[in-house]
Amino acid sequence: MTVFFRAVNLRPMASTGNITRGKRCGACYTMRFPGGVTPRVRRVGPEKGQKRKADMKTYKIAVIGGDGTGPEVIAEGLKVLGAAAAKFGFKVATESYDFGGERYLATGEVLPDSAAAELRQFDAIYLGAIGHPRVKPGILEKGILLRLRFDLDQYINLRPVKLYPGVATPLAGKTPADIDYVV
Repeated sequence: MTVFFRAVNLRPMASTGNITRGKRCGACYTMRFPGGVTPRVRRVGPEKGQKRKADMKTYKIAVIGGDGTGPEVIAEGLKVLGAAAAKFGFKVATESYDFGGERYLATGEVLPDSAAAELRQFDAIYLGAIGHPRVKPGILEKGILLRLRFDLDQYINLRPVKLYPGVATPLAGKTPADIDYVV
């Protein structure tokens, strides 16, 4: 599963670990990336009784289910996002797009020319798996993933890998202390 999020307020910030509390604001968290560039992420949501529902921030998210298990994974992820929105006091407005193998097979078009301009209007893009068994490898990946990354200036495909205590793993002899990195 790949998730694009628009990076905002990128600036160098000193931190001593992977995730630290921001120096300026106790509600901010920072994550270190190579080169010292750090996106600041603000915890969203009211403290008890601070915001009314009418005052909640609404995040517009474009949803691209993609192919294979992508739509199933995205559907479950949207449930989690809905639960997080309810818990932390924000709203989510989603709009689904049918970009993927089925669309390509039906229309011969991988991605319409207007797609990037349309997707720029959203706060984030939630993207599922891309790749269809009846479409030659590379067509969808280049036509959707790479084109959107270049058009939207989204060049990072961040994939955290972490092993949790008590969760079975096929990696023999490895513990949570051994595996905690970002690809």
